Order: sequence, then structure tokens, then C-alpha cells
Amino acid sequence: MPQGNESETNQVTEAGREDDGLSKSSKPSSRRLEFTRLSAALLQAGIPLAAVLLCVFFAIQEPRFATLDNGVNVARQFALLAVFAFAQAFPVLGGGFDISIGSQVGLASVVMALATQSWGLAAGLGMSVVAAGGVGVVNGLTISTFGVSPFVVTLGMLSFARGLALYISDGVPIYGFNDNFGFLGEGEIGPLSMPFIIATAVFVIGWIVLNRTTYGRHLYATGGNVEAARLAGIPVRRVKAISYILCGVITGIGAAVLTSRVDSGQPNLGTGLELEALAAVIIGGFALGGGEGRLGNVVWGAIIISILSNGLNLLRVSSYIQLMAIGVVIVTAVVLDGWRKRVRT
Repeated sequence: MPQGNESETNQVTEAGREDDGLSKSSKPSSRRLEFTRLSAALLQAGIPLAAVLLCVFFAIQEPRFATLDNGVNVARQFALLAVFAFAQAFPVLGGGFDISIGSQVGLASVVMALATQSWGLAAGLGMSVVAAGGVGVVNGLTISTFGVSPFVVTLGMLSFARGLALYISDGVPIYGFNDNFGFLGEGEIGPLSMPFIIATAVFVIGWIVLNRTTYGRHLYATGGNVEAARLAGIPVRRVKAISYILCGVITGIGAAVLTSRVDSGQPNLGTGLELEALAAVIIGGFALGGGEGRLGNVVWGAIIISILSNGLNLLRVSSYIQLMAIGVVIVTAVVLDGWRKRVRT
């Protein structure tokens, strides 16, 4: 055989070996991708399945759980929690979180009560948003300007806002309102309750902001990789600050509904609510590192927390054990999120 042909044959053989190696190396990647998609689909389907299983369990244990009246009660509880979970979703997407939400509710509740007594319900609603939104401004500017940990800043504001609420109200609930004060928390428009209508409105606006605006894209990018977002020209400090401001504004709306429902301004209102809101967000598939999550899935997280809380109340389980249960749910959701990330890599 001529030397040139032999050389060409060797080159073809080597190329064939390389191609064979590439095809072999691509098989694990393909299998890993398929497994990742399957695991993500199972986790996604597991959320509504968990809600159904919880309903079945509580209905068997306590027949009152399956009554229409209790279903309405769960729906109202869900609507309120959903609003606060939507609020928490914004800083979480940006790579942070806000554990001062509960204290913002207490402060907004007291401010709303005093404003309503002086100027009416509309002014009270506005002042509730201003009070909680003001806390969000402080959180956002401090975290984005000085680069302080979100945990430290919002922990400090948790204490400050609660103390301010107690100072303004002298530590006692504020009563004495007109009959229309309870409309936001207990009123209805046709077959729909006001808390459900408000939660739906917040969801729609939040979804539009995250999915149809430049800010939403910037928030996802900042949470996904803050350095890459900065190099791409995204004003990451402003994006993070706005996420906390939006969190405060939405919390103020939820605080107004909750205050209207209890028919009083209470400085201790919302205690522990930050944990429930964060749990709903994590169960909904949001990554604690930021940059990943869909607002629609937060709805399922809020449903599960509401069902769990209502069912445990009907079974007369201690409130301390309920806190333990929420803690277990949070840790489980975080573990599943970490497992999902490891599978992807």
C-alpha cells in the first residue's frame, strides 16, 4: 500500500477513535440531563401531591377539616399567607431574604389603626404601606450600599420595628373603628372574599414585574450571578434595594388586610410570620442562593403551609409543636433544593 494512503487510513482511524470517545463521553451527560429533568419534574409534581395527601390525612383524622366552613377558613388563611410569601419572593430572588416581615406587620398594623381613627380607612391603608415600605427602604439601602449581610440587617430591623410598634401603641392593642374597617379582611365582592381578591391582584402585578419587565430580568440575573450581572452593566445595588422596598410595600398591603381581619391594631401582630412566608417560598422551589423560582409555585407553598397549620389547629396540636413542624418543612425543602442542585452538576 502506498505511504500516503496508509497515512490517510491512520488519520481516519484516529478520527474514528476520537468520535467514538466523544460519543461515549456524551452518553453520561445525556443521561445526567435526562435524570435532572426527571428529578425536577418529580419535585414539581410532589408539591401538589403533598397538598392532596395532607388534605386526605387531616380529613381522616378530623372530619371537620373536610367541611365547607373550614375550607373557607383555609382559603382566607392561604390568601393572607400568599401575600406575605409574594413579598418574600423578591429579596429571595435577588440572593437575600427578609426576616423582619413579621415586625413590619406589627408596625404597619399600629400605624394603620391610628391613621384610620384620624383620617379614615383609605388613609389607614396608605399609611400601612408607607410604614412597612419605609422599613423596606432602610433594609434595601443598608444592604445594597454597605454590603452588609441581609440576615444581620433584617434581624436588626426585626427588633427595631417591633420595638417601635410597641412604643407607638404603649404596648396595647388599638380598638374603636367604623363598621367598614373589617371590609378588607372579612368583606366579599360576589362569591370572592377580599383577601383572595387582594392576593390575586398582588400575584398578577408581581408576575408581570418578574416576567414582563426589565427589572424582573435584572433581578433574576443578579440573584443568579451578581458578578456576571455587574459586568453586564446591570445596576445590581439598585436592583437589590428595590427588591426589599417591594417586599415592604407588599407586606404593608398584607398587614392592612390582617389588621382589618382582627379588627384592631396590634403591635405583636405578625409574630413568626416571616418563617411561614419563607417556608412557602422555599417549598415553592425558590433557590436560597437567588436567581431561580417562579411566583406561581409560591402559591402551592402557601397552600401547604395553610393546610398544615389549619389541620394541626383542628387536631389541637400545641403551637410549639406547630413551630417545630414548620421548621422541619423548611429544612426538608432546603435539603431537596440542595439535592436538586447537586444532580444538575
